[in-house]
Amino acid sequence: MGSFFMYKKIVAEFVHRSVKKSLIKMDENDKKINWFRIFSPAVLGIIFSFYAIIYSYAKMESSGGWSYLGIIIFAPIFALLLLLDIMLKVTIKNKTKIIWIVELITLGFIYFFWFYKFAG
Repeated sequence: MGSFFMYKKIVAEFVHRSVKKSLIKMDENDKKINWFRIFSPAVLGIIFSFYAIIYSYAKMESSGGWSYLGIIIFAPIFALLLLLDIMLKVTIKNKTKIIWIVELITLGFIYFFWFYKFAG
């Protein structure tokens, strides 16, 4: 009878240690999600450009082809912002402030360039 209780105690100790080790590993791997890094200004610009391209394509027939200009204007912006976002996030790791500053400056240049080119 004594060996059964000894075995039960050894098993309980083993289970306790393995659960404790797995909880420690879970705490080490549990990282906070940086939403500011994910939804940077370029990503918001990409989402807006994608929406404008889809909307322009959907309204193509009812506008008589004029909404094709929306596709022409927003497709290069979409590609440029996507390329910029990928390059910055690959080269600059864990520096969200620098990514935001560079992307905001680039968005400003894109806005003023398109405004000057098409509105002026």
